[in-house]
Amino acid sequence: MKSWKLEELKSLKKKEFYSIAKELKIRGRGKMRKSELLEAIAKIFGRTGLALRN
Repeated sequence: MKSWKLEELKSLKKKEFYSIAKELKIRGRGKMRKSELLEAIAKIFGRTGLALRN
């Protein structure tokens, strides 16, 4: 998986967030707003140590 800076994540479109959420197997992603997808992705990155950089 790609390494992401927080600012890069914020600039993505909802469709792109959805693709990342799908890859991470986030449940309920189809009903989430862009901000909710960002939050869910950031939580997983923080919890698993995946590459989310400032």
